[in-house]
Amino acid sequence: MIRTFTNTYKFSFAQGANTFIYFIKRIPLIGKKVPESLYSKTKAKITLGIIFEIMSFLFGFIKKAVYIGVMIALPALYLSKESGNLQEVALQIFFILSFILGPIINTTLISRDEKPFNMIRLMRVDAKKYFISEMVYTRILAFIHFTPVMMVLFSPVKGLILTFEFILIRFIWE
Repeated sequence: MIRTFTNTYKFSFAQGANTFIYFIKRIPLIGKKVPESLYSKTKAKITLGIIFEIMSFLFGFIKKAVYIGVMIALPALYLSKESGNLQEVALQIFFILSFILGPIINTTLISRDEKPFNMIRLMRVDAKKYFISEMVYTRILAFIHFTPVMMVLFSPVKGLILTFEFILIRFIWE
């Protein structure tokens, strides 16, 4: 499963870099100066892919904080004016969005991404291994990104428990 995971990301890095090179070559004045030999530099593509993955990992914290702030904290502040119990309202909103709507709307198995097609059909990767490695990777990232934000919104212990439950429920749904 680890080999499937690493091969998937090597392929993904190379594909992303090739797409980027293709679009750079289409820019009127710059494109003619970009050599065709850039497509064969796989080590550079993997290095750029790793840098991009690190940047997207760090940006994931910001995305989760904005999601929790806009979709959960702001509505909870507005709705809890009358009742005065902010955490209870925030917990109900989080439950509806993350435990009921989230697993239905955003699943790994029925995503519209081309990566599963490319890996399974073109690269002949075992579908079961591919999807299991994708689900595990996605859920680990979600746990890492959600935990600090949930610890701030709720208490540290409640935030950790809620994030852990959220990840486990998502595994069950998929």
